Amino acid sequence: MQNSINREIQSWYESWYSIDRYYAEWAQRKGLTDNSFYILRTVFECSKPCTSHYLCEKLMLSKQTVSSALDSLSAKGYLTRRTNPSDRRNRLIVLTETGESFARQLWKELHAAEQKAFAGMDESSRRGLIEGNRILAEQLRQSLS
Repeated sequence: MQNSINREIQSWYESWYSIDRYYAEWAQRKGLTDNSFYILRTVFECSKPCTSHYLCEKLMLSKQTVSSALDSLSAKGYLTRRTNPSDRRNRLIVLTETGESFARQLWKELHAAEQKAFAGMDESSRRGLIEGNRILAEQLRQSLS
């Protein structure tokens, strides 16, 4: 049984790395690193301006990585950093009009690709993937605590 589980874990890692690589390659074709892509997506999905601290926590990235990606996105004109009136030590990250438009188009394309990928699976496979990931996340939370 142990060998079977080890093979399954290895197969799971290979799938995970492949999926991560596909997103990174797609982001690169759009002129973004994978981290910049995830940061832009998170800022776009925030209902209010967010902070770099929030991005670090949400995406499990270092301050240096987030800062570097924010600098790059800012240089491309996609976002600005403003002083937070309630805490002057933290800057608020806000998309520019260009950034909002770019992000909206990215998500439209990405969502269409993800829908196509999910549509290529039968319903029971989709549900099994989602449920299996949910259960695995809970089991990892427990076993890594």
